[in-house]
Amino acid sequence: MRGLLRTLAIMLPLAGLAYTWHATRQSAAQGVEWDVAVTGYDPRDLLRGHYIRFTYVWPDDSLTTPTPGTVTDEASSATRLCIEGEAPAIRRTIRMTDEDQAGDCQGIARAAGQGAHPGPMAPGQISSVPREGRLFVPQSEAAGMERALTDPAQQAILRFRLKPNGEIIPLRLSFQPKPAAGAQP
Repeated sequence: MRGLLRTLAIMLPLAGLAYTWHATRQSAAQGVEWDVAVTGYDPRDLLRGHYIRFTYVWPDDSLTTPTPGTVTDEASSATRLCIEGEAPAIRRTIRMTDEDQAGDCQGIARAAGQGAHPGPMAPGQISSVPREGRLFVPQSEAAGMERALTDPAQQAILRFRLKPNGEIIPLRLSFQPKPAAGAQP
């Protein structure tokens, strides 16, 4: 009897740990992978196992340049970003409020910290549409990544996973030649 209790005392925590590991792995693998251009890396920051901070360059979206006759993003109540296209290629993005219908959205992104239903925005609150992110670069990849990031002819492309709750999980950076001036990234 004593041996059975010892075995259970060891096996129960191990079974709980295995279940927790499996559930976490399943949750992390949910979602659709998309590619988006990023900018904003400071080449003076040396990479040696650190985070790269960047700004998303969403296609066809006017996050930085409001369209004439519309309210600027800072004063709007945009709480999410509709992503249209066929994964992993984003055709265009549209800022939305919680009241807007999803329409042709293949994914809806929210800024970090926004739940599935964040509620109405307070007056003067800045839009929660995702604008910035960060990605950890391991020390083994830092030197090559640093060279690519400082090359003005290269455009950084972030592969991210968009989870069902709208959370963006950065996965990896790749590089391609920058598009011609005036072309969409």
